Order: sequence, then C-alpha cells, then structure tokens
Amino acid sequence: MPYKDKDNKKKYQRKWWLDNRERLQDIRELQRRSDRKVKRDWILSYLEMMFCEDCGLSFSGRTWLADFHHVDRSGKKYRGVSKISELGFMRLVQELNRGIYLCPNCHRTRHVKENMSRSLGRQTVSKTVEAGPTPALLANAPLA
Repeated sequence: MPYKDKDNKKKYQRKWWLDNRERLQDIRELQRRSDRKVKRDWILSYLEMMFCEDCGLSFSGRTWLADFHHVDRSGKKYRGVSKISELGFMRLVQELNRGIYLCPNCHRTRHVKENMSRSLGRQTVSKTVEAGPTPALLANAPLA
C-alpha cells in the first residue's frame, strides 16, 4: 500500500527493517558464503588442469602445490589468495590470467633468480643459480 505521507512511510520501513533485520542478515551471509564456495570450487577445478610452467608438473589431484606467480609485479593488486574469492567473477578471472602457475620449488627458484638479478646483474645470475652454492657458503651453513 503506497503511503502519501513520507513520514509514515519512513516509520513503516524502519519498523519493517528492525523486525526483519536478523533474518535478512542471515540470508545475506548464506549467499556470501555460497558464492565464495562456488568460486573456490571453480578455482580448484581450474587448477586441476594446470601445469607448472617451468618443470611441467601436473597439478591434477594436487592443487595445493600450485603457486601463483605474478609475472608483472606492478599489476599485482591483491595480497593473498584468501581474499581473491571475494572478487567478482570477471575480476577473479582477470587476476588469475595475470600470472603463471609454478610448483613450489620452481617458484622459489624464480624468486631467487629475480632477486639476484636485481642486486648482482643479469649475466651472473644464471651461472650462480645453476652452479649451486659455493663451498664458502656451505662451510658457513648451520648443521641440521
């Protein structure tokens, strides 16, 4: 029933909201959780089809091994995977297409190479990483 008096309409809407607030908040929370679960399940099924870009390891059946590596760090907008399921679906797909998937070993190796290239220069990086640690580094390493 439409109200001609705006004050009465506002009072009615306020009363209705107070009477139904808990129910509406519960519904919204269920929808939010459901959307997150759908997105999380989609991400996991997407990872099932992926391979490590460097060594070719399949993530099928072992999605927990997939590390996401941003190729261009300037495009990195979101910190942490836990927040990515809160994005809208289109932004989620865009974010997943900004990088590559690596196994943990290749991901760490790639970051070591990137950090060394920034500090030492590009020519010495590939030789240092491929040759392995020097005897001086091994001599100073703590024993397990």
